[in-house]
Amino acid sequence: MTQSLGLTTAQAESKLKIVGRNVLETKTANPWYKMLWSQFTDLLVIILLVAAIISFFHDKTESIIILSIVALNAAIGFFQEFRTEKTLEALKNMVHPQIRVMRDGKEMMIQTEYLVPGDVVILAEGDKVPADGILIESHSLKLDEAILTGESVPVEKKIKDKVFMGTAVAKGSAMFEVTFTGMTSEFGKIAELTTSTKNAKSPLEIELERIGMFVTKMTGVICLILFALGFLRDVDFSDTTTYFDAIADGLIFSVSVAIAAVPEGLPTTITVALALGASVLARKHAIVKRLSSVETLGAVSTICSDKTGTLTKNEMTVRALYLGNGESVEVTGVGYDPREGDVRASNYELKSTQVLLNLLSDICWYCNEAKLVHKKGHYTILGDPTEGALLTFVEKYAKKLQVRGSSLETLEVFPFDSDRKMMSVIVSRRSTKGEKLLVKGSPDQLLAKCEFYFDGVKVQKFTQAKKNEFIKEYQSMASKALRVLALAYREVDLKKMKNETQAEKELVFAGLLGMIDPPRDEVREAVTKCHAAGIRVIVITGDYGITAKAIAGELGIVKADGPVLVLTGDEVKKMSDKELSKILKDKTQQVIFARSLPDQKMRVVKLLQDHREIVAMTGDGVNDAPALKKANIGVAMGITGTEVSKEAASMILLNDSFASIVTAVEEGRRIYENLKKFVWFIFSCNIGELFVIFTSIVFAFPLALTAILILCIDLGTDILPAIALGVDPAEPGLMEKPPRNPKKRVMDRAFVTNFMIMGCVIGACVVGIFLYALIQEGWKWGSDTSGDFTYPRTMAFTALVMVQLVNAFSAKSFRRSLFSMNLLANKFLLLAIGVSLLLVYCMLYVPFFNDVLKTYPLNLSDWGWVAVASIIPLVVLEGMKWRTRSKEV
Repeated sequence: MTQSLGLTTAQAESKLKIVGRNVLETKTANPWYKMLWSQFTDLLVIILLVAAIISFFHDKTESIIILSIVALNAAIGFFQEFRTEKTLEALKNMVHPQIRVMRDGKEMMIQTEYLVPGDVVILAEGDKVPADGILIESHSLKLDEAILTGESVPVEKKIKDKVFMGTAVAKGSAMFEVTFTGMTSEFGKIAELTTSTKNAKSPLEIELERIGMFVTKMTGVICLILFALGFLRDVDFSDTTTYFDAIADGLIFSVSVAIAAVPEGLPTTITVALALGASVLARKHAIVKRLSSVETLGAVSTICSDKTGTLTKNEMTVRALYLGNGESVEVTGVGYDPREGDVRASNYELKSTQVLLNLLSDICWYCNEAKLVHKKGHYTILGDPTEGALLTFVEKYAKKLQVRGSSLETLEVFPFDSDRKMMSVIVSRRSTKGEKLLVKGSPDQLLAKCEFYFDGVKVQKFTQAKKNEFIKEYQSMASKALRVLALAYREVDLKKMKNETQAEKELVFAGLLGMIDPPRDEVREAVTKCHAAGIRVIVITGDYGITAKAIAGELGIVKADGPVLVLTGDEVKKMSDKELSKILKDKTQQVIFARSLPDQKMRVVKLLQDHREIVAMTGDGVNDAPALKKANIGVAMGITGTEVSKEAASMILLNDSFASIVTAVEEGRRIYENLKKFVWFIFSCNIGELFVIFTSIVFAFPLALTAILILCIDLGTDILPAIALGVDPAEPGLMEKPPRNPKKRVMDRAFVTNFMIMGCVIGACVVGIFLYALIQEGWKWGSDTSGDFTYPRTMAFTALVMVQLVNAFSAKSFRRSLFSMNLLANKFLLLAIGVSLLLVYCMLYVPFFNDVLKTYPLNLSDWGWVAVASIIPLVVLEGMKWRTRSKEV
């Protein structure tokens, strides 16, 4: 292998200052002033501003109030959008692609943005090429250049060939020297013509936008009618001076009705809720790349999970070896620290055992692309955990020998790929002539290519009985949840070995090596949650079936003592879609897919989706990308995952743990339920306001609410509590319900009927208290409706605000009684209610607001009636909840 030292850290830092970071310039986020300006471009706001300007010439106080409310609404909208933008920006910055480079003469991992020309980069299968460069080493390298050329067939690359940023390593490994980075790369030149991509809208967002548009159109028609009626009522056609006042009053009132009816803050509130949910997931080690995925998570019904690193710790440790002479070897210790543990053989004094251990040690050391790193007293690995475990074993054995066994020179490397399921290298001893092929790989694949075995003394012809002996031992090791590798070799002539197919045949079997990757401690509880929530867990692994079954049984994914169908990749390949679909459709069938090829993951996802399953699929390799894209939620591994898999996925796990997927599903369910809560709250409140206004018009009594009071209600009781409901804690038993049907609309008949009833009840209570106050002042039906009705309107205004605040608490659950809930659990809701109450107090008891809003300080008796008006909707809603609970029994 060419030893290229690359740059020093000092050289790299110096170049970085000159050429800049290795990033592509994308469309910049909206600057703050554009966000602020956008708050004033809504049609309703523009009409309101026009109305304020018109009213300025006949009532300056009213104009100032309208402008103040518009400004406050804009401030809230700006804050929401600005915070959401910052949240999304922070989420993007949490995922930093890394690459292996040579710096200061040694390998290390750095973020790709810090690459500079002159850096030497090490590529492995699944990596994304992080910059343009020239190959200085190539081992069967093939690149997927479709992103640049559109050609879907991977292109073979040799030394001195160019490689380009954005392409992906489909096969092999290599080293290259960086020539161009960032916008100076070929991909950067293309990027100059592109802009950032918008997040896809979720089904809920689309549905609510459609409903909002319908409500807006209907309200527009109603407002035109109201404007015409108001103008005809107030104008004196014989006096042209009244035209101006009539237009201003009619415009302000009709727009106020529109604001009361249209949930204009709903899209923003949804975006904020999804962004906050994404932030919560990030703190729980799951990065969601698209906001719409947060909602989809709540509907997941099947999780297809890999085993290694996701269900297990991904800290491989060699436990046992079975040598070609039939001897068993025990290896102690845990993790990658070779200082912990030893290599123990019952007949270590046998020369054949020592010869075989030396041979297996060489295979493990040279047939390896990982690095064992000792830093600050701790051992870590760079590369694949399996290969890291092999290096640790070799170091333990070398410690036993007190010296490394041999010194070989690597001449050729045939990297591991998922089709061959093996890796091999051609080596030679520097002191002697002749080359040797060292091979490690899957036992079932490698044993099929072995025609001989080595017993430590001489090479023997493989008989079927002898091969069965090794197969039986392999199965025995696998049944103990050990991941098993087979090791082999052969004498070769490098000049005749043009490719791996020619090299990897007529092999000499040397032994078996078993390693364990223990299950993650937190996964068992996560699996139990899945089963309680009606979520099916299917293990799809490239590992051996017996091993996968043992791990799945230990974690409770399958009942180990029950019938478990283990399908290998070869068996799946022979099955028709109809046969495989029948197995997947039967949810009582315990099934594990072992020795699976990446394209079979895609097939399983498609067939599950044909049965209307919402599928979350895990993956980490370059070949997993199609399945990750096809799945409803593609989940890439943040630690072991390739950059290609991370790009294809909609969610990235920072800790690679299955438990984080389940946490994300639970969070998705919580967010979806909260979306329903504030949608119900906003619409029930808006219906209540409309009921009050139209009742006043239809029954010809004074208007219960002025335009200014309607605007104050909309600001004080809709937006803040709605946002607070979006962060409500999960209800008890959330993960004990089956997954929701993603095709079921939020605005179904039952949901709409519920908030329509509540809106009418709220409106009726407010109208009732308004009529009571009118009668107290001596008003009679048919009397003049243009007088001073400050007291009745204050009563109606206060009752409407208070009943909506109580309604916000009731909206925390559609079935649980308010009196059984922990009202202190959501501190944001308490804060929102507190702010609203403070606003009401100021509007009622501060003389300045009494003058400008035309309100009246209420006494204790008045508050008693307000309390009654607030309790009636609560009683009705409690009755509806009781009825819902009764139906569930």
